[in-house]
Amino acid sequence: MIGLHLLIPKLEERLLEQLVGYLNGTKASALTVEASAVILRKADALQADFQRAQAGPTPDGLEAKS
Repeated sequence: MIGLHLLIPKLEERLLEQLVGYLNGTKASALTVEASAVILRKADALQADFQRAQAGPTPDGLEAKS
């Protein structure tokens, strides 16, 4: 999974481009928008997981430094 976090912003950018295209054209549908939203939420979760992993473990009761 090394480097995966570098692909997430590009994936989000492409998804947003596709969403704009669908919304501006005749292909707009609630299903497409919802599917894209699910993908973006999963991409955000992956990125957050990666950032937490980079922060390393913390002692109980203490928050990781940002």
